[in-house]
Amino acid sequence: MGGIGKFSLLGNVREKSKNGLAELRHKFLSDLLEEDDHFIDTSTTFVESRLSRMKVFVVLDDISTLEQLENLVGDFHCFGPGSRILITTRDKHVLSKGVDKICTVQELKPHQSLELFNLNAFNNGLSTMEYEELTKKALVYAKGIPLA
Repeated sequence: MGGIGKFSLLGNVREKSKNGLAELRHKFLSDLLEEDDHFIDTSTTFVESRLSRMKVFVVLDDISTLEQLENLVGDFHCFGPGSRILITTRDKHVLSKGVDKICTVQELKPHQSLELFNLNAFNNGLSTMEYEELTKKALVYAKGIPLA
């Protein structure tokens, strides 16, 4: 099994899970299996069997609870050999079970943080004087990771 078989990006899990984890899992699995989500039964052993033979690269963005993680990927052994699951979270405790490696995002230097924030908050890359104080407060709150 050379290369990556399937790729899936499930962004903004924190927000999307507000509609229910069952619906989110259904969409996630139908995306991976390339099945119409109206016809897929995510509770069957057939689905588990198919997943266990697939090499996947999955990105789960903004996981906020262990329940979300367990619901989406179970015990991490549901995918085929060589699969990789990348998880972004604001809470390291969510990664307490079954995670091989945790990488922490490095804080940017203050001037880099300000530049990145301004590029995303103000399209021209420069904040106006009226927003300067608010910008400083936002950067302190974000602890050097302005897109957080």
